[in-house]
Amino acid sequence: MNTEKDFDDMRSTPRFRLRSYVNLEDSEQDLDAHLLNISEGGALIAVLGDFELELGEKLNVNIELDCAAKLELSGHISHIKEHYVGLTCEGRRHSEQRRLKQLLEQLEEAR
Repeated sequence: MNTEKDFDDMRSTPRFRLRSYVNLEDSEQDLDAHLLNISEGGALIAVLGDFELELGEKLNVNIELDCAAKLELSGHISHIKEHYVGLTCEGRRHSEQRRLKQLLEQLEEAR
């Protein structure tokens, strides 16, 4: 089992704290969750209830940025620990990649 240090060593992009409501979707369920941090390569998410997810499973993540803006990401589960789920992003559309990059630039400026 990976430790937190192992996860830090695996990261190749900076991560930013961002607290936001998210909805996780897989082929069988929708889950309410909170985004804890985000990077160009993925996100750490806290699932709010009971869930049945597996390593490698593909998820769509809908992030509420504010009352009018949303960001949609897709990826696979890279780690699960208790109610925390690590997502590795993949296959983003150009528009979503651009929006994610803009968000990360804003978070960098706010540091």
